[in-house]
Amino acid sequence: QAVFVSASLAVGPRRAMARRRSVALFLVVFVPAVAILRPLAFALAPLRAPVRTADVSRQAGFCGRCASLVRCAAAGDGAEVGDGDPTEDEVEKAYSLFSAQYPEEAREGLFFGRPASRVDVGPRLRRLRTALGAGGRQLSVGSALQLIEGEASVLFAPTPRSTMSQLAMELTGRSDGGRGPALKALKAAPGLLLVPHQELAMLGPAVLDEACAALLAPGAAARLRAASAAGGVEEP
Repeated sequence: QAVFVSASLAVGPRRAMARRRSVALFLVVFVPAVAILRPLAFALAPLRAPVRTADVSRQAGFCGRCASLVRCAAAGDGAEVGDGDPTEDEVEKAYSLFSAQYPEEAREGLFFGRPASRVDVGPRLRRLRTALGAGGRQLSVGSALQLIEGEASVLFAPTPRSTMSQLAMELTGRSDGGRGPALKALKAAPGLLLVPHQELAMLGPAVLDEACAALLAPGAAARLRAASAAGGVEEP
């Protein structure tokens, strides 16, 4: 019994010393390792997990569904935007639509005093897409061609950016957030883009009711002729 007691007394200090060594090892090795590896794990997280398209779009001010076409449905905006310049085929399509509607002007290469050759249509298409875009991005080529198919003279609208903003304001009370409804209205009546923004401001929401027919009555030629005679500066 005396031997057992002495052995127990000897083992006790050894166990306590072993525990102290384990604690010291934990503090010296494991804690610094966590402090180093945790920031590294956060830094590498984007490389491990793919970023969702919706998150990227939201950071850019959109709530889109894919990279090439963004529909701001969550914000109540149906404006369609896309990136990249149009292809040669798309520019050729725009020119074909213009020349079919205005063959004489296409042959002469002039449209109410403005250059209108095949070469000029590319920059005109880019200008239209930029003016009707949203959030720093251009209108999709498909939507632009749809407008041109309805009325090719929209390529030469004097103030497309101001008219688009004013139309959105009159329809929704918001010049930026209302671009979706404004684009929908333009697709139904592309000639609205030729109406001066000051004229839209006087009509208010009636622009799509009884006033719409009156706005479109002069026709594209009369609108552009009046703008040319007034000598107004074209928006870039």
